Amino acid sequence: MPASPPSNNPSSGTPASMPGRPRWSASEAARRCGVGRSTIQRALVAGRIPDAVETEKGWSIPLDGLLAAGFTPDRPSPPDPTLTSPPNPARGHDRAPTNNDGEHARRIAELELALERERARAELEHARRVAAEQLAAERAERVADLRHTLRMIEAPLAEQLHGAPEESPVEPPVAPATSTEQAPTLFGLLGRLLNR
Repeated sequence: MPASPPSNNPSSGTPASMPGRPRWSASEAARRCGVGRSTIQRALVAGRIPDAVETEKGWSIPLDGLLAAGFTPDRPSPPDPTLTSPPNPARGHDRAPTNNDGEHARRIAELELALERERARAELEHARRVAAEQLAAERAERVADLRHTLRMIEAPLAEQLHGAPEESPVEPPVAPATSTEQAPTLFGLLGRLLNR
């Protein structure tokens, strides 16, 4: 006759595991296995822990059932790092002495501070460069406007001075003097104006 699957609730109410083996509650089993209580509860509900019995006080879980479900009760815990011995000095060449750690930390802080100063200086320099370029562009635009204005002012003056030539008065022909008397010659501006 084939063997029946293990039952979580046997009709007799007594566990079918071997006598003398420990049985724990769900909380105790979780603590001993190093897992959460909800992990044990999920395994119980899924039926993965054989011979587990639900009693009035809660679950009664046998050691054999935990082992069959893949849990490892009372396994040794990992070593406590605070209790481990210091590394062998001959093998500790990869670790710098502790007194240099403070020096390294101080040097790192100095370098980080210098880096921040350089970043701030670079940002300030960039802002100044952008402002100078903007000012130069505005000044170039102003110079172009002034040149255009000057050309507009000079154009009518050039037309007045060079565009329409002034008509010189036509001098009437001078008749030769009939008399022997000659008018005195005047020099300078007055002479030029009158000797026309």
